Order: sequence, then C-alpha cells, then structure tokens
Amino acid sequence: MTPSVSIVIPTFNRKELIFQALASVRQQTYRSLEVVVADDCSDDGTVEAVRAASFPFPVEVVSLATNQGPAAARNAGILKAKGKYIAFLDSDDVWLPEKLERQVALLESLSDRENTVLYSKTHLQRRGETLVRPVRAKAANESIADYVFVNGGYLDQNTVMLSTKLARAVMYRPDLRLHEDWDFYMRLEEQGAKFVMLDMPLGITYDNCSVGRASAAKPMKSLALLEEWKPKISQRAYFGLRARIAPQLREQAPLQACRFIIEGYRYGGISRFMMLALIGSLVHPNLRQLAYYIRGRLARNPLAHPPKSATAEPAEN
Repeated sequence: MTPSVSIVIPTFNRKELIFQALASVRQQTYRSLEVVVADDCSDDGTVEAVRAASFPFPVEVVSLATNQGPAAARNAGILKAKGKYIAFLDSDDVWLPEKLERQVALLESLSDRENTVLYSKTHLQRRGETLVRPVRAKAANESIADYVFVNGGYLDQNTVMLSTKLARAVMYRPDLRLHEDWDFYMRLEEQGAKFVMLDMPLGITYDNCSVGRASAAKPMKSLALLEEWKPKISQRAYFGLRARIAPQLREQAPLQACRFIIEGYRYGGISRFMMLALIGSLVHPNLRQLAYYIRGRLARNPLAHPPKSATAEPAEN
C-alpha cells in the first residue's frame, strides 16, 4: 500500500542521534507513512545501524557515494519518496506524536493543497532555554525574505510538509551547504506556493548540537549568497540579514561588522534591541546571550519592567 507521507531524514555521521528522530516517527499517531533516510556518505556506521534496525513502518536508506551536503541529501530523499506528501525531519531533532496527523488533516482540507507549504511552530532549544517559534505566521502580503530576515519569523524545515509534486518541481540547490532552506523557501515562493502555518508547536528543534552539522558559521559564504539573493529580496531583508551575519565577522573585520549592524537598523532590517544585542556580541559573544536572557526574564515577569509603548519588537530569530 502506497504511504501518504514520505519522511525525508538527511543525515551525516549521526549513528546515535538518528534513532531519537526515528523514535519520534514511531510515536506518530498517523500511520500511513514511510521513512527515507538520505545518508550523506557517513563513515561512522550510520547506514549499517539503520539498515540493521527493525521498524513498524517502511524505512529505505539512500546512501550518497560522496559527501555532497544536506541539500543534495534532501534531493535524493525527495526523488525516492513514494508518498503524496513529503515531511522533512533532521536527524538530530524530533516530532511530537500528533505532528503528521494534524498536518495531513489540514492539508487535506485545503483546495490548493498541492501548491501549499505547510509549517508549524516548534519548541526551539537554544542558549539553555526553550522558546516557541515562530511567534506569528507569515502575513499574506509578506515575502518569505521579509518574514524570516526582518520581522522575526522562523520557518523550521522540521515542521515543513508539502506535496511531493511541488517539492520535485523546485528541489534544493545541491551546490548550497548552508542556508539551503531559505533558498528553497524563496524559490517555492517564486513558483507560486502559498505558505500556511499550523498555529501550535509540533516538534522539538535542538539548536545546540554540533555533531554532523553542516551549517557551521561561514560568514563570507553567507554574504556571497546574500549578494546573489539581493536582486530578488527587499532592501530591508537584505540589510536585516546582513546585520545578523555581521557578528560572525567579529575576528576578521569588526569595524565592517559594526557598520553592517548599524545599517541594518538604519534601513529597518532589525529592531533597536537587535542592534544593541548584535553590537554587544561584537564586544563579547556572551553579551548577546545575556541580552536575550534579560529580555526573556522581563517577558516572563512584565511587572518588573512596565512597557513604555504597546509596539512590540520583532522576535529574535
């Protein structure tokens, strides 16, 4: 029987962690599924361990002959998928049990389901605390770039579900080893896809894991990709993302980094709080974490610091 949902799990040297992700698939209340593990040429026994394990659902392992990055691995999984829909799950993250059931039900209720990118909130574990992100859905008249780079949006790949037909029409850029998700979203938008958020957290995203992670900071490559995107995103999105990249230039170009941050605020790409937090991180990386901690404490105890204005700052992404 053909599964309704194909779960694509890209992985590289995650022999231990991937079973945590697979355990969350096992706990799903929705059963019409298959898993495609797209292995990016691991050398730690990940492929052998997954193939030797037993699961109550079909699991197929696609093994890339050379290490090509997460975008190429996801593409291999997309091409192997048999389901009507594709859901992505990183091998170091997990889903809550009703994730698939709720998303399939919503997609099936939409008339334009084959042209919809469905996402949800997630429990984001970062800097020693758990946040729920995103704080709001993308507005109908808001571009993906503005949503993610300017207005505090957060669109986690682990929450995304879309039709296999749409995924194959766009695909990931296989040459990208970082920010491939943002690029994928922008090209889905160019394809005419509609983004819909299910307003509840349906997963746990661990943003502190470094094992097998392909998205380590590479500021010069990030800036080069941003210049490539520049003609098709707004000015605010351009300056907003550049400001967020700037702290990664702390060692090699601190003055340039400071200019990027100030221009980000000047052109409306970041909030005043974000500007101060980013500049603080140029002085010392922990100052940015301290700023987020203080803001989080104030948010949990608003009486300790009454707001002077009803205007909310964009949430940090």
